[in-house]
Amino acid sequence: MKAILRIYRHERGRKVLEREEKLNTFVHNFGKLLEAILRRAATTDETHTTDLVSSTGETKTVVVKSPNGTDLFTYTSGQYSRTYIHLGTSSQTPTRDDYGPVSSYARVDGDTLYADGAVKISGSHTPSADTTIREVCLEKEFYVSADAANRIFCLLRAVISDFTMYANTTYTIEITISLS
Repeated sequence: MKAILRIYRHERGRKVLEREEKLNTFVHNFGKLLEAILRRAATTDETHTTDLVSSTGETKTVVVKSPNGTDLFTYTSGQYSRTYIHLGTSSQTPTRDDYGPVSSYARVDGDTLYADGAVKISGSHTPSADTTIREVCLEKEFYVSADAANRIFCLLRAVISDFTMYANTTYTIEITISLS
C-alpha cells in the first residue's frame, strides 16, 4: 500500500498539477483501525474496540464492531463522519505516534472515491494569504459513544518539501492510497 499527494492549482477553468509526492507515514491509528475492522469475532455478540489518539492528543476508545452498532457508523442528528485533509506548516519529522499536524494551517473537507484499486480523498482550499505548506495529514472523524460526541483521528501524516499556496488562488489537494 502506498499514498501519493497531488496538489493542483485552478487556472482558467482547469486544474494544473503543481506538486506530486509520495507520502510514507501511516500512523498507529491507521494500523489499529484496520486491525480492529479485520479482527475475527468469536461470537455474534462480541464487541471490538480499539484505542485511537484523537487530534487533541486524548486516547479515545472507539467501538468498531458491536451487535448494538458501532462508533464508525453511528450518527445522531447534526453529527457527521467527515474525512479531512489537514495542512500544516511544520517540517518536524513524522512518526507513527503523530495524531495531527504539528503546526495546523487549514483543515479541508475531503470527498472520497474508490476506483481502479485506489482510494482518492480530495478537497479544495483558497488561502487568504500566501502560506508555505510543509505537512499533510489524512484525518477521519468518528462518533465516540463514550463521549457522545464526534472526535477526529489522524491516519497519515507526512512532511513534504515546501509548497507555497498563493492568496486568492484555489487549490485541490488530493491524497491517493493505492492498494497495489
